[in-house]
Amino acid sequence: FTGFRDGSALIECRKDCRVIFMRYDQITKRCENACACHSQVVTNLFQLLSKKSLHLSRRVEVLACRSIREKLLWNLEREIPHGTAVEVTKFSERDNGIIDMDVTIYCEKESHKGIIIGKRGAMLKEIGQQARADIERMLDAKVFLELWVKVKEGWRNNQYQMRNFGYEDQ
Repeated sequence: FTGFRDGSALIECRKDCRVIFMRYDQITKRCENACACHSQVVTNLFQLLSKKSLHLSRRVEVLACRSIREKLLWNLEREIPHGTAVEVTKFSERDNGIIDMDVTIYCEKESHKGIIIGKRGAMLKEIGQQARADIERMLDAKVFLELWVKVKEGWRNNQYQMRNFGYEDQ
């Protein structure tokens, strides 16, 4: 697979084959003369695109988590220690292009949860609005962002949870 141009894909085969140019609608519908070669090319293309899509989705999740954590630290300043972690629990795209994201913010103490949520949810709403604006700018798409706050005591002392939240071993 080499790249995209104007909705078509350029596929290069390493074996005795010629270069094929296909539009998306041609790839997704069944070929009348379907042979093993055509099937394998289409299968390989979809596998590659799905790997690229998964990698891109993971990258977007990491950037979204960073943005939300930045807004947390910026808005809460010194009210809570840096003992917060952010995890994307749902990431999907609707048919109309809107991105749905459910994100959980973890803190270490019940008292921190109240500070993050704020009076009548005002702080969490502010953090969510700022983060959503960043994510929408980054993705160039409308984002529906839901934030949840959970207490997970001692998560910073657990290497598995540290890696799970994206923190590298030091």
